[in-house]
Amino acid sequence: MQHFPFIETSLIILQAYASYLVANSIQLSGIVALLFYGIVTKHYAYENMSQTSRETTQNMLRVLSQLAENFIFIYLGVAWFTKENQRFEGFFVLFTFAIILVARFFSVAPLALFINLYAKFFDPNSPHAKIPLHHQLMIWWAGLRGAIAFALSFEVSGVEKDAVQSTILVVCAVTVIAFGGSTPFALNYFQIETGVSGEPDDNVVEDLNENIEMDHAFNTNDPLDVTTARVQTQTVPDHWFLNFDRKYLKPLFGRKTRVE
Repeated sequence: MQHFPFIETSLIILQAYASYLVANSIQLSGIVALLFYGIVTKHYAYENMSQTSRETTQNMLRVLSQLAENFIFIYLGVAWFTKENQRFEGFFVLFTFAIILVARFFSVAPLALFINLYAKFFDPNSPHAKIPLHHQLMIWWAGLRGAIAFALSFEVSGVEKDAVQSTILVVCAVTVIAFGGSTPFALNYFQIETGVSGEPDDNVVEDLNENIEMDHAFNTNDPLDVTTARVQTQTVPDHWFLNFDRKYLKPLFGRKTRVE
């Protein structure tokens, strides 16, 4: 398939759509299935793709995701002024906000506690294994309700559907503007650094190194000092699953050579 890059890219998109359809057909979350498909595909299938397919797929998905995001927020804004039969219930709106904040707290805090306990007893030497309290508060604060909540509200039927849809519209608008707009202030208040990427992805590092060598070859005839020019990966502590992944899963799903 590496000799047919456009078919490669088409298969990536069609398989993603297939995972969404299969999950929905058995009454599971198509969105979660799509996210899991993206994670697995990036980790295992990325190395099997030709360089042309990599660039085509990444650029196409970035454009489509940006257009989809813009369309959703445009639709949210248009629906605010054009949707018929809007029914705003003050108590229902406040109650929904309260439930959302409480539910998100009980989603973040227990999971963070479990992760911190695991890190304390099984990974005590890793400085980034624990989730500090101010990071937990930021995760709780950053719970924006937008496109997914608004789309799901249109599946509600019955006599109260107008009230539900109008309430979700208010929740989306307020959380995006209030919570999203206050995110820079919250990051500064909780003293959370931004732009910290941690350990670089092996695939990204490989692409960067290829670009460095190609740029050097085109711009100069001097030999490239690989030890200083190439991007170096950081040392990642060994973990049983990482070792199992490197030893068995990567060779099983990947290939050693790639068509450029």
